[in-house]
Parts: sequence; structure tokens; C-alpha cells
Amino acid sequence: MIAPFIGWRYVSFLMFISKFRCKTLPTIYLHIGFNKTGTTSIQKYFYDNKNILLKSGILYPDVGLINSAHYGISTSVGFYNNPIRSDWSFDLKRLRKSFRDEIDKDIHSIILSSEDFILDRDFKSLRYFLKGFPTKIIVYLRRHDYWWMSAYAQAVKMKVNPPWGLGIQSYINFNKKNNISYGNYRYLVERWASEFGEENIIIRPYENLQNSPNIAFDFLSCVSELKNLDDFPIMAINKNVSLPSRAIQFLDIIQRMDVDVSVRKKLIWHVCNDTYSNHQNLSLLSGKVRCNIIDENMDDYNFLARKYLKRDNGLFFDALPDLGDDNIQGWPSNIEVAEMVAKTFCRDI
Repeated sequence: MIAPFIGWRYVSFLMFISKFRCKTLPTIYLHIGFNKTGTTSIQKYFYDNKNILLKSGILYPDVGLINSAHYGISTSVGFYNNPIRSDWSFDLKRLRKSFRDEIDKDIHSIILSSEDFILDRDFKSLRYFLKGFPTKIIVYLRRHDYWWMSAYAQAVKMKVNPPWGLGIQSYINFNKKNNISYGNYRYLVERWASEFGEENIIIRPYENLQNSPNIAFDFLSCVSELKNLDDFPIMAINKNVSLPSRAIQFLDIIQRMDVDVSVRKKLIWHVCNDTYSNHQNLSLLSGKVRCNIIDENMDDYNFLARKYLKRDNGLFFDALPDLGDDNIQGWPSNIEVAEMVAKTFCRDI
């Protein structure tokens, strides 16, 4: 008979531990992003192949899944942007119990993924949720010139009446001014290392050369308990081709227009589905600006490479931009904007 002073939570914990007997609890691989580093593709691959992962002893839990990412977990432990989405937030104790109930004795590894974990939030609730589990933190990092251009392209797709000025440089300046830690890889990694230990931090550079044969396999190669990738399907080629720079500029302009919602949606749809084949797809940033961005972060790249990858040849291997390349995409004229609008609505005539 169980003594009355032993609480039901303790009994529940003992029952959970008993499933593993002499085994240690499964290792959690917590994928925290960074955003714009193939995160959605990784999450979709794991979601689509949950059963195959499970046969190899890897759980990609149903608990906390929103679409194919664990936003329900990241939100419930405090990693979210205001205003909080109520449909993404759950009672933490119940969520934790449901999570543990999903773990079978044959599981050796658990993958949780949400890029919202890059937010600068308190670890207390996350620590409670992960209590007892060995935990590894996996983060993908992208060279900043590529990252800023990709982040800007995503922002102009999503943000109506953006608070920054027109163009990518205004976007960069706004974010640097309003959040000095935004895009600061060293700050992010060291913050997680101080909480979980540097030996539990896994940094992966986001580059084709370093993610062969694909980013999903690159991720799975970090799961130390997994010895063979032969049973896993090849990751499908990402068909989401990046928008041309001219389309991105049009989106930035459209999001600032004082028009009806339905009009804005039509304009955005047209821009995102027009190939702009008559425009040369030039860079949004000059070679000089890109080199300056890289130089600003080079010390951090080298620091992270030495400390976490144990190598002296840097974090990224892609060729540097041409310093003299000033052939950037100029902004569309008023006439081009008018032609774009007319072309959009000519489809309805």
C-alpha cells in the first residue's frame, strides 16, 4: 500500500520511470531554429516520416504539434511573441503528462522543433517540462548576408504597414535598433549553453556544402543513438523557389498601400505567381554591403566555430561576395508599379 504522504505526482513519476527500468530516459534533441535555415522543411520531413522515425527508436511527438512544428510546447513554456495565441497555449502540467504518456520504452531519442525558441525568454517553464531528460540543443546558423535577405523577403510577405522604411537596409537598421540581440548568434548560443551546458549544444552551419546530402539527414546525423540512415527516405527537393528581387520590392510597396484587404491579397497573389522573367534577378544588397555584414559578425563566427565545432577554419565555407559587385536591383518606377497593378486586375476582365 502506498503511504498517504506520497503525492500522486510522485507516484506518476515513478510509473513513468519504471517503463525504462535500467535504461536512462530518452535524449531530447531540441531544435530551436534559427529561422530561415530550412526549419520548416526539417519539421515537415520529420512530421511526414514519424512512423519511420518511430521504428528506429526516434519519437517526433504528436503532443504540442501545430501543423508540423511543436509551437504548442514552445508557446506553453513561454517562448512566444505577443499577443499570445490561445489555441497554441496549453496547461503545462497536462501537456507534460501527455508528452510523457506518448513515450514508449523502446524510444531512445525525442525530437522537438520550434524556431520560437530563439526568442529571449525565461527558461524556468522549459526546464520544468524537460526535467529528468538528457537534452541536446540543435541550432542551425546561416551566414548573415543570406539570412538578412531571406528574413526581409519573408517579412514583406507577411507584414502589412511595416514599421520600418522602404527597402532591405531600412529593415536591417530597424531590427538592429529595436532589438540589439536580434540575429546575434553568439548571444543566442551562449545563452542556451549557460543553461544546458556547452557540451550539449550542437551547432550546424546552414550551407549546402555542409548539409550533404540534405538538411534532414544532416540533422539526423546529430542523433548519436542513430547508427544507420539507410532506412530513411531521401528528403524531397524543396520546390518553393525564392521570389525574384523585383517581386520582393513590389511586395514591400504593396504592403504600404492604402487599399482594401481583398485588393491587397490580389496584388500579393499576382506578384508571388508572376515569374518576372523579363527582369534580371539581381541581389538586394551590393557586394560591399554584404562583405560589411559578414565582417561585422566574423569574430562571432570564429568564436563559435572554435568553441562548439572544434575547428579553426571558420563557421561558413561559401565563397565571399565580390566586394566590387554593385549590380543590385534598382527600385521599380511609378510607371512599373502602375503596370503591375493594371496587370493584376486585367486578369479579372
